Amino acid sequence: QFDITESEYVALASKNPSIGFEIDGKCIGGMFINKDKLHLSVLPEYHSRWAFLYTPAFKWAFSIADPLRAIVNINNTKGEEVV
Repeated sequence: QFDITESEYVALASKNPSIGFEIDGKCIGGMFINKDKLHLSVLPEYHSRWAFLYTPAFKWAFSIADPLRAIVNINNTKGEEVV
């Protein structure tokens, strides 16, 4: 299990390549890359609504680092469906 506080996330994201996700003018999350690790956050109410961002987001991510590793929280049942 991997836990990170919001302030730790913001500090890491500000020091590494990062992008934000926006829907209808509202920031709903983002991703950043720290070495070969991909960190991804999306507000819970948008978990099933941001799929259209997958392609451009992952194209961007793999342009920064390839291969990439992602840590999926053990309690992330939606992530388990994708893996």
